Amino acid sequence: MLGDAGYSVAGAKSYLAALRSISYEQFDLVIIDHNVSKSQASLLADQVKKNTHARVLLVRQGSAPPGIADLAVDEAGDPGNILRAAASLLSRTASS
Repeated sequence: MLGDAGYSVAGAKSYLAALRSISYEQFDLVIIDHNVSKSQASLLADQVKKNTHARVLLVRQGSAPPGIADLAVDEAGDPGNILRAAASLLSRTASS
């Protein structure tokens, strides 16, 4: 969806792969989806915030730990919400 909208996208198939990626690639936005456990989502978001300039978007099911992401969207809603949230965070990054 984001690639179709013109964004460059890189994926990680696991929490550990995501940690490796953020250690050697630069990202403007890191999206953490609902397949990552809440504890791993928190740890990954902390590492992103400590070690990069990237914003964090959490795509979740149900409740999320407060404060772990710059923005959270519910994956059960309109899929366009993810694209709009990503665009919003990226525009904040560009203006920072």
